[in-house]
Amino acid sequence: MWIGWPGIFTDSKKEQAEIKAVLKKWDCIPVFFDEETINKFFGYYESVIRPIFHNFKDLNEMENESELDMWQGYLDVNEKIAERACQQSNRDNDLFWLHDAHLMMVPKLIKRHNIEATIGIFMHSPFPSSDVYKMLPKRIEVLSALTCCDLIGFHLFEHARHFFTACRRVLGLNHEFKKGGFL
Repeated sequence: MWIGWPGIFTDSKKEQAEIKAVLKKWDCIPVFFDEETINKFFGYYESVIRPIFHNFKDLNEMENESELDMWQGYLDVNEKIAERACQQSNRDNDLFWLHDAHLMMVPKLIKRHNIEATIGIFMHSPFPSSDVYKMLPKRIEVLSALTCCDLIGFHLFEHARHFFTACRRVLGLNHEFKKGGFL
């Protein structure tokens, strides 16, 4: 089952019902947002997360009023997606699978509803070095949410190494590798 924003703004309950009916055929559950929330959500991703995750180091002062406002939009979208996912869950053996940095807060939000939930995320974006990651204003919140995952996939071992280093330097967490490549 896919759960997410269908890319359409509508306040009409009738239109939302029609969209839900069409998407249901493909086992898709739409989550609707107003335009302001989506603009804040993508604004935070594009102006804060994406540059940092792609190692653009020459960013201006990161935490200002508009960034905090956009952070709230980012959180609102993550909260609503997590809420809808939990509503659809049968709690027994569901696997919640997320993609990329747009939904990094969802794992923690799902765990609040179901501590036994199995959660994975694949990071399509590169994970930055810990020195660059420290520029992220909400670095502790984001990293704490990601550590709620049972599995995190990265394109390259270098990105995984950056993640482990950030966990150690930002959260004080240590790791050790076990036989077979497990942690």
